Amino acid sequence: MYTVRDLHDDDDDDDDYKLNCLALGANCYTNFNRRLESFLKQLFSRTPNLKSIGICTRGSGDDYDDILNVLNCLEKPSISIRHCYINVKACYDGSRMENILFHLPMLTSLEIDMLYDREHLIDIVNTCLIHAKHLLYLSLARPRDIALSRDSDMENNIQLWLKENTYLSDPIVRREFRAIGDFHVIIWL
Repeated sequence: MYTVRDLHDDDDDDDDYKLNCLALGANCYTNFNRRLESFLKQLFSRTPNLKSIGICTRGSGDDYDDILNVLNCLEKPSISIRHCYINVKACYDGSRMENILFHLPMLTSLEIDMLYDREHLIDIVNTCLIHAKHLLYLSLARPRDIALSRDSDMENNIQLWLKENTYLSDPIVRREFRAIGDFHVIIWL
């Protein structure tokens, strides 16, 4: 149901181990019920130092509802989670992405693997710039319409394409960035 990827002992003399990273897989979402909700609420309440969370739905239902069901188990938005990995099969939904970012206000690193197109990539970047103020690293799976077309402007100069098509050049947001585009579009802010 869940996987512990990283355990660290902060004090060599103390036997109290702290959970730093949590990866949740698709199998636990098939029946998101009160027992799973109760378990996650207890887990989150007892892991105040959780730094990373991975949520993989793989199309087990409504992907965004699955993600939000997990994040709603946090008592309040997490100030400790800095990295989030999301793997979904559903197409992009902007309003629900805002809800995901609401639960993770201190996020510095976000990786998203999902099926979407060029317009959704623009919206994801813009949504992250507006709602994830501490974000330093954003990795997005390559849009399927770009993956099929090797001669696009985006393919030739991802840095310029992002500057022309997202809020990255907006005077209000104005953030220095570097970007590369291969199998993923990766942006460092």
